[in-house]
Amino acid sequence: MTRPAIAAAAVFATLVALSGCVGDGVLGEPGFDWEMRPRFGLDANSDGRVDLPNSFEYVHGLPPGACRDRCQPSRPRFPVDLRVLEPGSSHRWSISGSALDESLDLELVESTLSVALPEGEYKVTLETERIGSRVRSEGRLVVDDILMVVLGDSYASGEGNPEERLMTPGLFVDGVSGLWADDGTGGTTGVADEHRRAHRSTLAGSAQAALDLERTEPHTSVTFVFLAGSGASIAPGILTPHGGVPYEAPDGSVPDLPAQLDRLAEILGCRGGTCDRVIDHLVISVGGNDMGFGQVWGGLMALDPLLSVPGTYGFLVEGLFAEAERNIAGLAAGYDTLNRALTETLEIGEVYATAYPSSARIDSGSGVELCREVAGVVVGLEIDENELRAAEARVLGPLNATVQAAADRHGWVYVDSHLDQFAAHGYCGSAPYPPETYPGNPFPQSVGRGDVVGMRWFRQAEESADIQGVPDGSFFRPDTMSTRGTLHPNEFGHQAIKAALLAAIQG
Repeated sequence: MTRPAIAAAAVFATLVALSGCVGDGVLGEPGFDWEMRPRFGLDANSDGRVDLPNSFEYVHGLPPGACRDRCQPSRPRFPVDLRVLEPGSSHRWSISGSALDESLDLELVESTLSVALPEGEYKVTLETERIGSRVRSEGRLVVDDILMVVLGDSYASGEGNPEERLMTPGLFVDGVSGLWADDGTGGTTGVADEHRRAHRSTLAGSAQAALDLERTEPHTSVTFVFLAGSGASIAPGILTPHGGVPYEAPDGSVPDLPAQLDRLAEILGCRGGTCDRVIDHLVISVGGNDMGFGQVWGGLMALDPLLSVPGTYGFLVEGLFAEAERNIAGLAAGYDTLNRALTETLEIGEVYATAYPSSARIDSGSGVELCREVAGVVVGLEIDENELRAAEARVLGPLNATVQAAADRHGWVYVDSHLDQFAAHGYCGSAPYPPETYPGNPFPQSVGRGDVVGMRWFRQAEESADIQGVPDGSFFRPDTMSTRGTLHPNEFGHQAIKAALLAAIQG
């Protein structure tokens, strides 16, 4: 539903008791309460991880596996639980609304009723039998399932923050790897394999925002579809297939991840721009890989004014920045292409484009200042203060300005209220904990607070290697060079992104 519809749901959620007399004329107001059953934040297979089904069945309110042989387009129904406030000996319910072909009439001894209803507004009539009299009350309810979808890159997927840190015993050294999001079945193929190859984590800010929406409003439910993937750009990534995290299948092939937009259209049952579900909130984080984020940071790390051939350092650094600037200039057309594809394929209420935070500054206790260096990837190499200052001015600032300009052109909501918070928690800050004690996802508990002065909200290279290890095929290189979580927000940074998204969504 759209934001106005959600607001209407909140208004109608307060049931209006209309009392009347039936039988011997004794007045009463038994009333009833209702809530929608949660759809996100479940753990069906009890493995301690939030389920991320990413399936047609899940989005359409069908049992897992129901569409194994193919399902036809359908209008989803969502579980609603109703409860009589003052039970009697029997209870007669009547539920009617434009979304139903005919009213639903039931008489029960029990004082609770569970029904599955399409989205819409309903009139509910309850007659309660009580000691020789029948008391009638009426109320309204609005069934509103909020569909939230996330597309984009590693900043959206939660890269650097696996659900758990896994240790595998080795002959000489134990191996480290990250356990990523769960599809709800405990399997290792299909959607579960996509999660692993995309490095999706429900510690990501968008997933945390969806959990918050689900937990705080009982009269709505949340359906969350999470398709962002590490390494994705506009194309390849959202619009065309991409490789994701390096992975070799048992048969020796290296399969691509499907294009995120194609996968989403399949999940939502879209046909020619019409879908079974309208997306309420579409969150996108993309542009960093299109700009060449990894190449810029890797190049600045490798170049050193003291180690370069005399006269070449400045020329090479200028070449890095010039290439990034050309890529950023081309991003405007890329965002236009993306918007056209989204609007031609999907039905969307609101699009939220998130800004990229800076990792270059830290609160020293006496004020926010630039990090002196970003190091730890390769011994003896670093990004120095001058390079960081130039990168902020020539890369990160223009990149975010391009995202904002695209948002303005296409009517997206530009989400940037987290940037000021990140400015005090850069890469060079203190560690939140030793990496070997990485807490992982505390689900069902909430992530703790990380607003300690001087604490970093970014994953350092050594931390990433110690928490999630390295991808398949990363031979003959230091783990700190091969690991993929470096320079990505940690779980505390994602809490700031969560807060920014919730502020934008709730308006």
